[in-house]
Amino acid sequence: MSHDHSRIQLAHLLRELKAAYPDAPALAFQTYRSVYARVLNGDIPAQQAGPRGPWTVAVADLPRIAEMLGVQAEPEPTRSRRTASSSRVAAA
Repeated sequence: MSHDHSRIQLAHLLRELKAAYPDAPALAFQTYRSVYARVLNGDIPAQQAGPRGPWTVAVADLPRIAEMLGVQAEPEPTRSRRTASSSRVAAA
Protein backbone atom coordinates (compact mmCIF):
# COMPACT_ATOMS: atom_id res chain seq x y z
CA MET A 1 0.00 0.00 0.00
CA SER A 2 1.36 3.43 -0.92
CA HIS A 3 0.95 6.53 1.22
CA ASP A 4 0.33 10.00 -0.12
CA HIS A 5 2.94 12.19 1.59
CA SER A 6 1.54 15.32 -0.02
CA ARG A 7 -1.42 15.27 2.41
CA ILE A 8 -1.72 14.80 6.16
CA GLN A 9 -4.74 13.84 8.21
CA LEU A 10 -6.47 16.63 10.08
CA ALA A 11 -5.83 14.77 13.33
CA HIS A 12 -2.08 15.37 12.80
CA LEU A 13 -2.32 18.97 11.60
CA LEU A 14 -1.63 20.76 14.89
CA ARG A 15 1.29 18.45 15.72
CA GLU A 16 2.84 19.21 12.31
CA LEU A 17 2.29 22.95 12.70
CA LYS A 18 3.73 23.02 16.22
CA ALA A 19 6.81 21.18 14.95
CA ALA A 20 7.24 23.62 12.06
CA TYR A 21 6.48 26.73 14.19
CA PRO A 22 7.73 25.85 17.69
CA ASP A 23 7.74 29.46 18.91
CA ALA A 24 4.26 30.40 17.68
CA PRO A 25 2.09 31.28 20.69
CA ALA A 26 -1.06 31.32 18.55
CA LEU A 27 -0.87 27.54 18.18
CA ALA A 28 -0.91 26.99 21.95
CA PHE A 29 -4.58 27.95 22.04
CA GLN A 30 -5.72 25.86 19.07
CA THR A 31 -7.50 22.55 19.57
CA TYR A 32 -8.48 19.80 17.17
CA ARG A 33 -12.14 20.73 17.65
CA SER A 34 -11.58 24.39 16.83
CA VAL A 35 -9.63 23.52 13.69
CA TYR A 36 -12.20 20.88 12.70
CA ALA A 37 -14.99 23.46 13.05
CA ARG A 38 -13.09 25.82 10.75
CA VAL A 39 -12.68 23.00 8.21
CA LEU A 40 -16.41 22.29 8.30
CA ASN A 41 -17.12 26.02 7.88
CA GLY A 42 -14.87 26.09 4.81
CA ASP A 43 -12.34 28.43 6.39
CA ILE A 44 -9.46 25.93 6.15
CA PRO A 45 -8.85 24.06 2.89
CA ALA A 46 -9.30 20.32 3.41
CA GLN A 47 -10.68 17.26 1.66
CA GLN A 48 -12.60 14.35 3.10
CA ALA A 49 -11.92 10.83 1.82
CA GLY A 50 -15.47 9.69 1.21
CA PRO A 51 -18.54 10.41 3.33
CA ARG A 52 -17.02 8.90 6.49
CA GLY A 53 -13.33 9.08 5.68
CA PRO A 54 -10.72 11.21 7.41
CA TRP A 55 -10.24 14.86 6.55
CA THR A 56 -6.83 15.68 5.06
CA VAL A 57 -4.96 18.87 4.26
CA ALA A 58 -2.29 19.43 1.62
CA VAL A 59 1.22 19.75 3.01
CA ALA A 60 1.72 22.63 0.58
CA ASP A 61 -1.11 24.49 2.38
CA LEU A 62 0.50 24.29 5.84
CA PRO A 63 2.03 27.82 5.74
CA ARG A 64 -1.31 29.28 4.63
CA ILE A 65 -3.20 27.32 7.29
CA ALA A 66 -0.71 28.44 9.94
CA GLU A 67 -1.35 32.04 8.91
CA MET A 68 -5.12 31.45 9.14
CA LEU A 69 -4.57 30.23 12.71
CA GLY A 70 -2.67 33.37 13.67
CA VAL A 71 0.94 32.27 13.19
CA GLN A 72 3.13 35.14 12.04
CA ALA A 73 6.55 33.47 11.79
CA GLU A 74 8.34 31.60 9.04
CA PRO A 75 8.38 27.80 9.43
CA GLU A 76 11.50 26.00 10.55
CA PRO A 77 11.72 23.28 7.87
CA THR A 78 14.22 21.21 9.84
CA ARG A 79 11.82 20.99 12.78
CA SER A 80 9.06 18.97 11.09
CA ARG A 81 8.08 15.67 12.66
CA ARG A 82 9.15 13.67 9.60
CA THR A 83 12.58 15.32 9.48
CA ALA A 84 13.13 14.96 13.22
CA SER A 85 12.20 11.28 13.06
CA SER A 86 14.61 10.72 10.17
CA SER A 87 17.49 12.39 11.98
CA ARG A 88 16.90 10.31 15.11
CA VAL A 89 17.02 7.13 13.03
CA ALA A 90 20.17 8.29 11.22
CA ALA A 91 21.88 9.12 14.54
CA ALA A 92 21.16 5.67 15.99
